[in-house]
Amino acid sequence: MKGHMKNKVLIIAYPTQGHINPSLCFATRLLKFGVNVTFCTSFYAIRRIDTQTTHHGLTLAPIFDRHHNGQQPTLQQFFSDFATNGVCAVEEIIRSAMATSQPFDHLVYTTVVPWATKVAAAHSLESTLLWCQPATLLDIYYYYFNGYQDLISCNNNNPTFPINLPGLPPITTSDLPSILLSSCPKEQQFIVQILKDHIDDVKIAPRILVNTFDELELEPIRAIEKLVMLPIGPLMPLELLDGRGPSNNSFSCDLFEKPEEDYVKWLSTKPKLSVVYASFGSLSTLSMDQVEEMASGLLESGWPFLWVIRDGDQLVKLSKIDELKK
Repeated sequence: MKGHMKNKVLIIAYPTQGHINPSLCFATRLLKFGVNVTFCTSFYAIRRIDTQTTHHGLTLAPIFDRHHNGQQPTLQQFFSDFATNGVCAVEEIIRSAMATSQPFDHLVYTTVVPWATKVAAAHSLESTLLWCQPATLLDIYYYYFNGYQDLISCNNNNPTFPINLPGLPPITTSDLPSILLSSCPKEQQFIVQILKDHIDDVKIAPRILVNTFDELELEPIRAIEKLVMLPIGPLMPLELLDGRGPSNNSFSCDLFEKPEEDYVKWLSTKPKLSVVYASFGSLSTLSMDQVEEMASGLLESGWPFLWVIRDGDQLVKLSKIDELKK
């Protein structure tokens, strides 16, 4: 974004909390600089955004799909439908802005929304990737699709096989993202092509906004000379960073029903920096053995912990469920 005239930004976020909330924080920062922001994601997610106060300059734009009425598609079908409906919705948003002589100056899109770059290019609109994951992961994906795919693929059944990637500390196969391993569930393997599309796009537009900061990933941020990673993290409410706590000026998205237990009240009874938080996101799939191992590790640590786990068959089958609830 160059010059003072670039003051209207369209943000496209994939509808999971790990994408929506960081991009909402980014939108809030843009608003503080006087930038008008249109925030676009699924209709269901838009309805779940908690806007405690009116934000001048912010417009919420839903992408309608057939799943907002409660239907449960497969993961691949959801990706596909979001892309198909998203292309149409975003094209209409861009055209409408141009028709009112208030065109967008830039488009920002989150991880796993590579189709947004093509829509932007079709309307002569510059676009930038907002990478919501660690810079290290982006480096690994980049290397995988640029010379290291055979090395990783031929050895991904050996968890101790050393993988040396330029600019990154030594790792083994077991450190790699599960999506690149043969153990990856078949229903998630289509995501590899989406990641490749991302890597192809950043070769053309190498400036990337990354939800990280120098003190955390100094070397990974600079590992690949052909990419310009701009660390803008941590993307969380500013009042939390300086210790003030949530305010009425912050807004976020909670896609899940809040549990009856008051976890904030429980956290308030614990000493500062004493609670372990464990969560594997919206898409990760753990085997029952891994869930059991995680439970044992948390219990044996001796520290109080807050573990985010889906309510389902695995939770019911956990052998240590009673101990975990204490």
